[in-house]
Order: sequence, then structure tokens, then C-alpha cells
Amino acid sequence: MKPLKLRNPPAPGVASSPPPSCNRVASICVKVPVPHLEGEYSYLVPEGFDIDIGSIVRIPFGSQVTTGFVTEVIKLTEQERKSVQSLKVIEKVVNKERWFDSTLLERSRRMASLYGGSLYSILNLATPRKTPNGKSQLKVFEGMIAEKDLHRRFITDTFGANPLKARQAALILTPGMLWERIIASLMLSDSRSTLVLIPQESLIERLLAALKEVGLSDLAVIHSARSESERCQLHQLLLKGRVKVLIGTRSAALAPFHPQRVIILDAGDSNYRERRHPYFRVDEPDMWRESEQFLAVNHAPTMEMLASGQNPTYSRKRFLAARDFRSKSSDEMVKAIASLIPAKGKFNVLVSINDRSFVSSLICARCKNTLRCECGFAMRMKQRDSQPECTRCTTLVSSPRCKHCQGENFLSFKGGAEKWALTLGKSISGSRVILSNADSFKKELVHSQSGSLIVLATHGCEPMIVDESGRHKGYQVVSLIGGNGLFNSPSFSIQEETRLRWARAMGLLSPTNGVVLADLDPGHPEFRAMRSGDYLKHLSGSLSERRDLNLPPYSTIAEIQGEVSALTRLRTNLAEDKLFKEKESAIFPVQDSRLLVKVSRKRRFELLQLLQGVIRMRSSKRLSPISFMIDPGYL
Repeated sequence: MKPLKLRNPPAPGVASSPPPSCNRVASICVKVPVPHLEGEYSYLVPEGFDIDIGSIVRIPFGSQVTTGFVTEVIKLTEQERKSVQSLKVIEKVVNKERWFDSTLLERSRRMASLYGGSLYSILNLATPRKTPNGKSQLKVFEGMIAEKDLHRRFITDTFGANPLKARQAALILTPGMLWERIIASLMLSDSRSTLVLIPQESLIERLLAALKEVGLSDLAVIHSARSESERCQLHQLLLKGRVKVLIGTRSAALAPFHPQRVIILDAGDSNYRERRHPYFRVDEPDMWRESEQFLAVNHAPTMEMLASGQNPTYSRKRFLAARDFRSKSSDEMVKAIASLIPAKGKFNVLVSINDRSFVSSLICARCKNTLRCECGFAMRMKQRDSQPECTRCTTLVSSPRCKHCQGENFLSFKGGAEKWALTLGKSISGSRVILSNADSFKKELVHSQSGSLIVLATHGCEPMIVDESGRHKGYQVVSLIGGNGLFNSPSFSIQEETRLRWARAMGLLSPTNGVVLADLDPGHPEFRAMRSGDYLKHLSGSLSERRDLNLPPYSTIAEIQGEVSALTRLRTNLAEDKLFKEKESAIFPVQDSRLLVKVSRKRRFELLQLLQGVIRMRSSKRLSPISFMIDPGYL
């Protein structure tokens, strides 16, 4: 039997003697109001309390009563019972359900250790907020019914190798290849339990439709749009081991599910990471050490992937002669689309755009300066003839004035999806224009039989074009808007995100032919990489430059926020730490109540743990609090 390790909770005065009926001790991860008291504490379990790992209990903590998660229960010997007289006793079991098991607990511990977070905050995220009501009505996966050999051959023929034997692999798709069919074949190639992570809820339906085509429909799906009751029911089914396949967004990684294989669509998408406390990433292989296999299915490689030394496996048809890539500025885009649509053609055109508003930026008609809110961010118009709204704080301004010349007349500078729809509808006669975004998402559209169909879609909401029998037809033209601004952004994460989103949109091209119109200079490395399919060759220059300057993805940047005086003292203390003695590390001056620090990518976990330790130390000394954000989006 392993030795008993106890940690007494804080208690004012002397604890009363425990009743003789307590013959077990439990380790409990406690909800605490201050960071320096975070951790696991020991409590006595009264006889008759039905608790185990994953139970939620109510406990005394200091002068208050709080809740906690049971992480271990040990039966006491007669000799040990005498040594635990100072421990407090669990007051109540909150509910009879268990919310996690030992495997999810170990995964949560690893997340807390890797990313410098608290165990309670991660377990709290993983736990539904309600107790399930009534008998579960959810359908779950019951067995593989597909031909495994057929799917194995399809994967091998597509990639020229068998990634199913690899412990870790990154598979890169060519434009026009449907990701859902690749993932479906990976899932059905054998009978291993599988977790599939999808970056957006709107994309899950496409995978479910592909699985239904091959006869697999009973499986578990989890995402934030599900009701609390459904999430609770699914949680209990997972704990009972009744689920073999789980599909979901980032939250599915916090479910009590133990996959033998993890498949991630577009690893590197920002939806897979939480930048604020508790910070974690679900698309990193370190998160899934206990799984047999980690497969990333990407529409394009990310710089982060290439910088890590991974050797991506491209699909065998890396470049298709039927694809025609053309560089067009946003001013030329409407004319270019109109020239490609024949007079009596049945063309399907996809216009992929980042902003769903009517106008995403306004400029003064007199001095040509951008209209900005009091907080400093640009104003936009969500709908035609609506009031300008701040892109950050959502403040509405009924009578806007230019801060530079006090002008009252403004011109649209950057059009959003609604304005593009209005312009295309007026310019291309006989065409039908459809908007698809988070508010009005279109899953599938039937191939146009009369006239042309133009779809304006924000990223992740691009509908598929199918024929009357439901088979994929695709778009003849895919127009990608805003590339010059996005790919030349100082934000590394925006560039990575745009590459993945554009490549995902190109995946909806017609299998036989297609034209890509990209709002990007023809000499830009991203345009050359997109046209050739060889991202490693054309991004090598950017990667080399970033390596020499030690910029992301070769480094990790943290933004620390707090009082200026506190950050100034912290900056001095950090300069003495061995982590910042390395030449790759840097500490920048304090500015606007924030401090930026940088370390090499391989030391990022050490940075996270250091910053979390600073937060706990300041909490214990009752100093002014600080917070931090990893890889902020504007960098």
C-alpha cells in the first residue's frame, strides 16, 4: 500500500476531532477564491457517503464552505486513523453522479502541468452544469459496419503511403479534395476508438453526412451548442464506456473519453486553443500521449507545423492542371467573376470573405482617416443604413464625427459580405445571390439548373454544392477576398488562420475544373504556394527569416497585464531568471499597462509555469493581481 500523503486545508482555530465512523480519506481539488491556495486537500469521508473519483462534494475550507472534485479515495487502517485527527470532514455529496474518471483526471493534470493552469479550472470546464434528467435518448455508436480493406486502400492510394501505421502524421489535402471523405475513411479503416476534433460546429454536419453515406450514423457528438441536459447525458454514457466514436469541437477534448486514435481537422486553427486562463491547446500531440495515434488532416500546412520538423504527407495529386489560379485585387473581383460566367451558363460561384457585416471600415470623406471609436478601434456597419458600431466594444454611434477634422460624411472603405452581395447582384444579371454566415448558415445547395448561383459565405460557413441525388458537384469559381490585408498582417496567427481557411474553401472546387480568384499579389509567397501546392518550398524564405529573428513559430510571446508599477518590478525580477538569460529570450519595455516577454518555442511550457507561479506568489503576498495571455492575436 502506498504511503498516505495528507494536505490539511486552512482552518482558523483548532479542528474538532473527527467522528469514529470515518474510515476513508479523500483527496479533493478545491474551488478557492485566491490562486495561491489552489491545489488538492485531504478530507475525511463519513461512513455511508457514496463517493469516488469524479464526485462533487461540499467541504469546509477555512471559515467558508465550498465545493470540490474528488480525485482520490483511500481506505484507512486502524493505525492511520489515529494520524488524521486534524482533518476536516466532508459535509455533503452534491450529487450521486461521477463526472470524470482516472484517465480524464490524468489528462487534466497533464494539461495543468504543461500549460501552467490550475487543475480545478480544467476539471470545472470539463464538467456539465446540470444533472441529467430522465433516461438518455441519445444515439451512440454501436459497431463498424463498413469494409475496412476498401477504406485502407483508398487512404493508401490517396497519399501514396499508409499513415495508419504511423504514431503521428500530418496529411495535407489538395484543392478539390473533400476532407470529410478522408476522415471518414481514416475512421472506418479499423475498429479503434476514435476522437475527431473539428474547428467549427458548422463543419460537423458535413462529416456526419459523409459517415451516413457509408452506413454509420449512431455516434456521439459534443459541442457548445448542445443543451446542458444533452451534455450531461452524453457525459454519463462516455463514463460507462458506451461510446466508440466521439466527434466534436475543442470541448470534446475535455470529455471523459479515452480514444486510441485522435484525428484533428486543420491543426493550427485558433479555435483549438484557449489564450486566457486556463490556457491549453487540444491540437498539440503532447496532449494525447496516451493515445496510440495522432493524425492531423490539414488543407494546408501551417508554419508552426513546418518549423516543428514534421514532414507532412501530401496527397498524391498535389497539383491539378484543371485548377486555374489568378491574382485579382478586390476592385477587379466583380468584373473578373462576371467575365467567367457564360451568358447561359449554370455556374456556381463561391465568394469567401472574412467579415459578414455590410461595411467593415469607414473613412472620412474629407481627410480620409478611419472612423474610430473612443476605445481606439475601427467602426463598422453591420447592416445597410445601420448606425456605425465599434468592432471591439460594440458601442453604437448615432451621429459619428471624424476625430481629425470633425467631418460628418463617411465612405465605405472595406465592404463586408452584405455589401459584396448587393454589388454582385446588381452587376451580374440573371444570377441568384445567397448569403451564408453564422446567423443564416446553409449546409447544402442544389446545383443550379437555370442561371448562375453566387454564394457569399464567411469562413467556416461555406455550403456544399450537390446534385439532386446529393453527390458533390462543387464550385466552378472560388473567389477569396482580403488576402493582401490578411497575409500582410503583423499578426502571425491571422496569417496561419487565413491560409487554412482559404485552403478549406478551395476544397469545395468542382472535381473536374475550377478557377481560383485570389485577392493577393501574384509575387506573394502565399500565392505561389497556393498555386503550386508546395508550401514548404515557397514558405521556406519566410520561415528562414523568422528563425533568424526568433519570431513565431520559433518563439512564444506572452502579454502580461497589470499595474504599471507591478509590471516594472516584475520585469526586473524576470531579467534575473535563468529562462531569460538565453539569447532567444527577450523582455520588452512596459507600455500601456502591459509587458511582452518572448522565449524560444521549446521553452514555452516553462514560461507558462513560471507565470502561473508568479500569479500564485503575488496572491499569497496580497499584491496587486496580474494576468497573462499567450500568443495574443494582434502579434
